[in-house]
Amino acid sequence: MDETALDGWPDTVPWWVDAPTDAELADAVPFTDPPWRPSVAETLIEAGLAGPGPDAQRLLASLVGRSLTPDEALTAVQLWEAQEAWLVGHKHLALAAFAGPEPVTVDGFRDDEALVHELGPAWGSTVEFAGTQIRLARLLSGTLTATGDRLRAGTLSPFKARMIADKLGDLPPETARQVEARVLPGAAEAFPRTLARRLQRAIVRADPHNAETKHRDGRNARSASVDTEERVPGLLGLAAYLPPGIAIAVGQRLEAKAAQWAAVERAAVHHSGLDGVELTPADGDGDGGFEAAPWSGVGPVDGVLRTKPQRMADALAWYILGPDPDDPLRPREPTATIHVTVDLPTLLRLQDNPADLDHYGTLPPEIARQLAGDAQWKLLVHDPVDGHLLNQGRRTYRPKRRLQDYITARDVTCRYPGSTLNASTADTDHTIAYNHDHPNEGGETSADNLATLSRRAHRVKTFLHFTYQHLGNGILQWTTPLGRTYITKPHNYRGGDDGGDRGGDGDPPEPLGTS
Repeated sequence: MDETALDGWPDTVPWWVDAPTDAELADAVPFTDPPWRPSVAETLIEAGLAGPGPDAQRLLASLVGRSLTPDEALTAVQLWEAQEAWLVGHKHLALAAFAGPEPVTVDGFRDDEALVHELGPAWGSTVEFAGTQIRLARLLSGTLTATGDRLRAGTLSPFKARMIADKLGDLPPETARQVEARVLPGAAEAFPRTLARRLQRAIVRADPHNAETKHRDGRNARSASVDTEERVPGLLGLAAYLPPGIAIAVGQRLEAKAAQWAAVERAAVHHSGLDGVELTPADGDGDGGFEAAPWSGVGPVDGVLRTKPQRMADALAWYILGPDPDDPLRPREPTATIHVTVDLPTLLRLQDNPADLDHYGTLPPEIARQLAGDAQWKLLVHDPVDGHLLNQGRRTYRPKRRLQDYITARDVTCRYPGSTLNASTADTDHTIAYNHDHPNEGGETSADNLATLSRRAHRVKTFLHFTYQHLGNGILQWTTPLGRTYITKPHNYRGGDDGGDRGGDGDPPEPLGTS
């Protein structure tokens, strides 16, 4: 065929053969989007018309790196919110298929005990979180199907779907659906607090007797707890769930004490002769409190007036611990037995690496030294290279507990995948069972055959066929009934990027919550 014959077939040549390259387009002046690519506004419109799903997600992903106006960016955020709801809704369908419509009993273990111990490690979460997700998936694919449909349609956020399920999950199915039908039509547009009030009112209206019973029963669930995970540097959380009347009374008592202290502190400023010092509102102070630049020896604590939240926090400790003998406006400093863990160079003051305080977490080395100097303390020394425990010393020596203490200090937490329960409250488990009748034929009582397990993890290992083995250096490999394997490591006292890591390369993300 004559090559020039192609000239007679112009319509058979694809348009993109002679299209400019991206580099050529980039060099063009002025540069605009290629004419064949939809504009940002057109892409957003098309994504909105496509509805939640893969097509819209591909369109929205194509906007990455492109220039969006603030209004276009906000529209993209709204569209991505719908995609998130679609994804979460379909994840719940898959989870409901995994868990089945009703709680599963295996070998006498009720309420999905076997399922949550498969799911938790697979997600890198605690078994409690896995259990709440299974319950949520069942509700949204069963009793609260209408809420699940709204979620998968992208018209109801995952947060609000979970709020509805949490409020209605314990009601009889018919009552739950009745309340759902009442609140669901306006749920997407309502602010969370408004939705919570509507749900509560609808629940009381639908079944006032049951609502009264639950309100009375709630008193039995009162609790107080300390959050041992440091969420704000230098602070731990203290939470209390009290009956409404008592909670309000406690809050009023703290407010009264805080107001009393505020008056005393301001009087100290007045009598110090510093009335001319310009005071500025303190951050977060809701009662008009002020703070001034520090000065020495005048007024409370270097002359700085506390904010109202600070005074209320101090008042809570004041009522529990009593007043400080040297300063009645402040709570007594507690005395405690603490465990300080430090690497050998820092212990010898050759370096200043972070230290570790039991039940708390990482501390600056000098702060840990100060605490250790003021309290009865136990010292743990670890290798500065691999973070493994070297040895243990303490001021009161009891040989019969040395191995137990070593295992507790080595593991720090329960060694079940995802668990963060403190080892000091866990069992010490023989990996290979100890033979009480013939000790020479069973597992030995040694660091290479012992690990700390919570009572729940201990029962799962014993009755649900979860197994683990020591791989050396305190590393454990767990195997689930489905054949999934997970690695958990002893506590890394070195800290850094892998400090406290509970798994090896490629393991699930940081566990959520506690076991």
